[in-house]
Amino acid sequence: FRLLWVAIEQAGDAIFLVHPDASLEYANTQATKLLGYSSEELMSMAVHDIDPNFPASMWPDFWRDKIRQEVLHFESIVHRKVGTNVPIDVSVSHLAVDGQELACAIVKDISARKRAEETRTVFEQILNSTSAVIYQKDLQGRYEFVNERWRYLFDIDPATARGKSVYEIFPSRFAAAFRDKDDQVVENSQSIKLEEVAPHADGHHTYISVKFPVWDGSGKLSGIAGIST
Repeated sequence: FRLLWVAIEQAGDAIFLVHPDASLEYANTQATKLLGYSSEELMSMAVHDIDPNFPASMWPDFWRDKIRQEVLHFESIVHRKVGTNVPIDVSVSHLAVDGQELACAIVKDISARKRAEETRTVFEQILNSTSAVIYQKDLQGRYEFVNERWRYLFDIDPATARGKSVYEIFPSRFAAAFRDKDDQVVENSQSIKLEEVAPHADGHHTYISVKFPVWDGSGKLSGIAGIST
């Protein structure tokens, strides 16, 4: 039991035990770090004191209709002692031990993920506002991203293009030429500048393209991207 207690106390995620009336029974060390309250302060608080998405008025129904019925997984926010909000990912399980009901909530701070999503959203808005054709593919040549200019010129929804190879979108002779240059970028791990011809509804169009390698967060080559004008 002591080893389990130490593991819970040292867990990287915040862990809470909650009573049916929404008061807190327990909060581990990571929970105090996340919220900025001491353990003693948290034991005098309830869920609605730290999560504005769960006011006291809704808690009885939420406990009866949700917590008692299923394992829950959702996103929410918590309000820290210093006055800031933190986005969180929450998993909740119902516990019944010796006639006592509790909910175990495992809470993960997703601030970094949300910032990355916001950055990506802004970045995609910029890419979708340009007149250049911009795209990204994985190492197997499957599209991971195409911008709005690509969609307009080739009349294919980005969601439809995602996961498909050039051979599934373009006639084979054009696809083979595109793929050959993509492979060149991958093999040499260097960018190239070239002329490319692409088919359109009104005929063939010639583009000046720059293709370059894309690296993931660990520095590993993950694909290629291109800008065509």
